[in-house]
Amino acid sequence: MRAYTIIIILIICTMQVLSQNDTLVMKNGDVLVGEIKEMQTGVLKYETDYSDKDFAIEWDEVRAIYTTTAFVVSTSDGRRMNGVLKTDQSDSSRVLIIGILGLSSARKNEIIFMKAFEKNLLGRFDATFDLGISLAKANDLSQINSKGTFGYVGKSWGSNASFDVVRSVQDSVQTRRTEANISGRLLLKHSWFTNLSAKFLQADEQKLKLRATTNASAGYFFVYTNKMYFSGLAGLAWTNEQYTDDTPLRNSLEGSFGIDLNLFDIQDFSLLTKTVFYPSITERGRRRLDFNIDLKYDLPLDFYIKLGYTHNYDNQPASGVSKHDYVFSTTVGWEL
Repeated sequence: MRAYTIIIILIICTMQVLSQNDTLVMKNGDVLVGEIKEMQTGVLKYETDYSDKDFAIEWDEVRAIYTTTAFVVSTSDGRRMNGVLKTDQSDSSRVLIIGILGLSSARKNEIIFMKAFEKNLLGRFDATFDLGISLAKANDLSQINSKGTFGYVGKSWGSNASFDVVRSVQDSVQTRRTEANISGRLLLKHSWFTNLSAKFLQADEQKLKLRATTNASAGYFFVYTNKMYFSGLAGLAWTNEQYTDDTPLRNSLEGSFGIDLNLFDIQDFSLLTKTVFYPSITERGRRRLDFNIDLKYDLPLDFYIKLGYTHNYDNQPASGVSKHDYVFSTTVGWEL
């Protein structure tokens, strides 16, 4: 009877180990068996059965990796691969990516992003939500700022959506500003990508009932590492504007030239900034510029604090409206 009990226990333990298919060998010799969720910004998220939350592991501290989970992998030279990962036995500095289309490889320090390709649709999404409230006795000022982002990662493409809502009340006068974005990006070879986006802006300060901008562009990653990425893009945009006063409806074909900079290896800080310049093709002399910058500080339990600044410039706005419109925000957020 005792022998049968021991056999049953061994089978259960074996099944328990086999259910955790991803293995990491650390530089200090430790071996971890569990589930790898993703690796980005130089940090690998890892889960085991005996932990009640994910581990955060520095990618540089991993000596070897072996998985049976399929991952989407991006490298610093712009390659995009899919498959299970295995450290090359003949060269421990290289990782083999074994996929349906064959065998690929990359040096470990060239891998800048990897995410488990979830079989279920929900597992491919991520989201954040921010909320900020300001109150001031002077002039009876109150302001609410809410932000949110939603992202999806596929094998060779990704999409993002976001919103930013500001509601201010001062001396019983309400001011509203709402901005929303949706975009899709297809990753190509050699650090190139294509991008299709739509941006919507409603702003009382600019007498904008709605500004809708559709943008098609091509871009290139000048730098894409575990510490930062820096990209540029160029394309064409079509803008439609409706106003809250008697200003006529405006349509404009514009060029679009932008840069993105993301710094994420500053301890618990990260910085994201984006600038897009729109010189009009059909409206003589008109120029617009959109600028955003966010500084984020990570807190425990996936919470964070974010300082944000948004600036919209238009050298030919509606009559009686300033050329500049900007918003400062301080919010507390949570990341899924």
